[in-house]
Amino acid sequence: MQQKQSYDFAGNIGISEIDITPPVGIYNRCWGAATSHTAQGVHMPFYATALVIGEIHPLVIIGFDATWGSESLLAPLIKRLAETLETEESQIHVCFSHTHSGVPLADVSSEKPGADLLKTYKEELIEKLYQVSLDAAGNQQPAQIQSNYGKCNLAQNRDLLREGSYVTGYNPESEHDDTLFTARIISDTGEMVAIIVNYACHPTTLAWENDQLSPDYVGSLRKTIRKEFNVPMLFLQGCSGDLGPAFGFTGDLSVPERHGRQLAYASLASLENMGSPGTSLVFEEVKKSGADLAVWREQSVSVDTTLLCSAGIFSATIRNDLLKSTGIQDLLKKNPDNAEEERLQRKLLLRKMIGDGDSLDVKSWFARIGNILFVSFPAELYSKMQKDIRARYPDYTVICATLCKGSLGYILPESDYEKANLYQAWQTPVASGTFEGLYDLCIRELNMLTRN
Repeated sequence: MQQKQSYDFAGNIGISEIDITPPVGIYNRCWGAATSHTAQGVHMPFYATALVIGEIHPLVIIGFDATWGSESLLAPLIKRLAETLETEESQIHVCFSHTHSGVPLADVSSEKPGADLLKTYKEELIEKLYQVSLDAAGNQQPAQIQSNYGKCNLAQNRDLLREGSYVTGYNPESEHDDTLFTARIISDTGEMVAIIVNYACHPTTLAWENDQLSPDYVGSLRKTIRKEFNVPMLFLQGCSGDLGPAFGFTGDLSVPERHGRQLAYASLASLENMGSPGTSLVFEEVKKSGADLAVWREQSVSVDTTLLCSAGIFSATIRNDLLKSTGIQDLLKKNPDNAEEERLQRKLLLRKMIGDGDSLDVKSWFARIGNILFVSFPAELYSKMQKDIRARYPDYTVICATLCKGSLGYILPESDYEKANLYQAWQTPVASGTFEGLYDLCIRELNMLTRN
């Protein structure tokens, strides 16, 4: 009789991080209710962290503090990295943390305040993401990844029904996904190398009252873990389309710091719940004492070295009622108020990213890293996706990373499209059924990766 203490992988692993804090004065408008267009200061530094697994055709995972951006911005970087590291573009994952107090990496009018700094920052950022990935590839060493699930109550459901209409904010009466994926990377010499955290919670603690650049709760999460272990942390945003903090939409900088510590302490507790690397708990004997005692001991086990990758595409239908680019531009010419202008600008940017066609290829990427399954999406998905994938593969831990290589908006279950004024339902460009089709794609790809 034995019991797993963690879900493991052994191989050549490298990690590196780099400071990518934007400059004060940069254009950073993320909220329709905001009255400021530029950052007036820095709350906490921004970081990019790169993880490279495997020496031949490596898997590259980059997590970085940013709001969102387009596929076209990241495509040259991904192409360049694939050529340099001699791997496939589908094996390079560049994932936004989705802080709403960061910098939207989109094209903005040169007339906007801070737009010149934004243009320069994007160029410098791409170069830093390239360099940190090369650094990670260059410091690879034999190591193990140990992963496990924990719990954290920071994320709550954020679809609240009020007087017959849905608003975005804390819903105390609905279920929420509190599962936390945490992993540690340990070298063959026993040294802690890095921590990985995958958690689903919208970083919307700070909102329109805030004028500081902030990674939101991810900054305090990183700071707290670094204080304990002094190693890099890779954060990957989970399927948080319907999840956010109960206390948010504030300008109080102490609140995201508190949220980050809450998630960090939960992550650290999960790490302490793991056994020694490469071991499993094995029942040894019944020891006679004041009671008959079941004695379990750690016993060495072989660690999985499997590294497999794949990619897939689901052809989604565009919503019939989604305005074309010209229609959105006509509405912008009518000088809408701040909030409406922000909504229209987001719709226009989304249309530019997906085009004016009637269908959209939604790409997804997959990897099996030993007993860990990794899935990444170029959109914001509802938490049902990660919950269902976890339930389908109980013999693995699962990472679901969103906002990878760009953002196509929300992807939500078919039943949620009928909810009155639900933001995610009217914001998404794709028709109902996309979520279900994407789930079927995930199962097909993951079944192929796990069949052996």
